Amino acid sequence: MKKIFLLAALAIFTLFTNTACDLDKAIQEMEDSLNPTDPEYVISVHRIIRYRRGEDLEREIDTFSGGVICVNVNPFLHSRNIKKVDLEIREGDPGFYNLVLHLDKRGQMLWSSIAVQYRGEKLGLVIDGVFYRSFMPNIPNPDDIDKKTGSVTVILEGPIDQATAHSISKFSEKNYRHFTR
Repeated sequence: MKKIFLLAALAIFTLFTNTACDLDKAIQEMEDSLNPTDPEYVISVHRIIRYRRGEDLEREIDTFSGGVICVNVNPFLHSRNIKKVDLEIREGDPGFYNLVLHLDKRGQMLWSSIAVQYRGEKLGLVIDGVFYRSFMPNIPNPDDIDKKTGSVTVILEGPIDQATAHSISKFSEKNYRHFTR
C-alpha cells in the first residue's frame, strides 16, 4: 500500500512539474530504490598480465571457455562509467555483435587514456568477474560524440554472442544507476 501511494504521489508531482519522459524515468528510479537488486551483466575492462609479478594487484580469473587468465585486479573501465550500451551487428558475422558504449565524463577520460597508453595491446573484457574475450582499444574521434547527451560513444569490437550482447545492453542503464547513486 505504501509503495502504491509513493508511486502515485511521485506521478502526480512529476506530472505537474516535468514532462512525461521524466515521469517514466522517475518511476523507474523509484522502483529501483524500492526493489534493490544486485547488478547483472556488469562489464569491466582489465589489463591482461602475461607474466605474473605482483601478489596483490594481479589475479587469475576463470574464463568462459573453462581456462584461467591473469589480469590486473583494478579495472580500467567499469559499468559505473558506461551510461548505456547499444548493439551493432557485425558485418559478415550473423548473430554476433559489437558493443557501442556510451560513456560518462570519467569514462571518456579513462577510455582516451587507455586507448593511447595501451594502443596495440590486448585488454580483457570481463563480465560478472569472468573473462569473456580480449580486444584492442580504439581511439575515439570527434565524430563519436553524441550531440544530444554530449557523451562519447566507443565501439568495443566483438564478436559477442547474441544472448550475452542483449543482456549487457538490457542491464547497462540499470547498472549505471546502481553504481552512481
